[in-house]
Amino acid sequence: MKIAKRLLTFITRKTVWIILFPVQWLFFSLISTHHHFIERWYSNGLFKGLSLILRAMTGWIPFSAGEIIIYLLAFFLVFRLALSIARIIKGKLRCISFLKQFVINLLAITSVIYFLFMILWGLNYHREPLVTVTKSGFSTEELRGLCELLIDETNSSREMAASITMDRKEITTAAYDGYKDLIIGDKKLYYRLPAVKKILFTGVFSYLGVTGIYNPFTGEANVNMDPPDFLLPATVCHEMAHQAGIAPEDEANYVSFIVCRQHPNPFFRYSGYLMAMRYAMSALKRSDRKSFDELWEKISDKVKSDLDENRRYWAKFKNPFEKYSDKVYDSYLKANNQKAGIKSYGLMVRLLLNDYIKRDI
Repeated sequence: MKIAKRLLTFITRKTVWIILFPVQWLFFSLISTHHHFIERWYSNGLFKGLSLILRAMTGWIPFSAGEIIIYLLAFFLVFRLALSIARIIKGKLRCISFLKQFVINLLAITSVIYFLFMILWGLNYHREPLVTVTKSGFSTEELRGLCELLIDETNSSREMAASITMDRKEITTAAYDGYKDLIIGDKKLYYRLPAVKKILFTGVFSYLGVTGIYNPFTGEANVNMDPPDFLLPATVCHEMAHQAGIAPEDEANYVSFIVCRQHPNPFFRYSGYLMAMRYAMSALKRSDRKSFDELWEKISDKVKSDLDENRRYWAKFKNPFEKYSDKVYDSYLKANNQKAGIKSYGLMVRLLLNDYIKRDI
């Protein structure tokens, strides 16, 4: 009992965590260069077990526990800050003492959060690539061919999905079914005990331009279910990919596309093809505007109507603060081995082209 008490006292000391911060940063920096080790012992070992435990703890809760925790922490921090300022004004707390304590608390908390993040999720950014890309570059002709194929499949799947309606719960359940026995390349994706939650304050996240977010501390996939339904299956499958240990955004998009494309439900197939077509056409627009304009005319009126509906939805939430949230997220991705930052999502086109030239798509 004495040993346990001493250990708890040691762990909760702020100075200990501050000292450990540079030590653990060095350790994780060194281990992140050993991709095979991370793939075998972390992504397919420790992470599997820890993520399963987290989802078992939070999956049964009908709302996003992680989102509630964030709001409570924000309220607590604002309350403590206001209390400290009031004490400074009354002369009960010296400003220098407040700043000193603030810096100590900030460093200690940052150290703890960093440790938990890397153990619970962060090392997945340094695992082996999900798919080996056979070419270093692709031609405009190959990109145009991919876009033509995706447009045809999007138009076709839109017709088949026209009479299908699914509520949010049905989409989440069907998405999980798509992950059973899922094999991509030579890798089998292990995913059990789904924990997909609707974001409570959807308006806030829509203003930030966020469709979904994975919480590594609770294992929950938080999805903004307010945007138009036809993109929801692809979004849910994307966040589930993160839960399965796929960290890079381009790979999570690619997994989402594969799950949707193979899904027996036409509504999922349409969602997956529409997502892939949007990214591929955006890439074509940047490299060959003439080809983009020509292919745009081949998109069906129904698909164009859906794209217009999606644009109208996000136009309602345009605000000057969105660019700052994008910059924060861009910095986060770059700090986690995704050099393209927020543009990483669009890099899925490289994986799609890889499949296209192998005729796997």
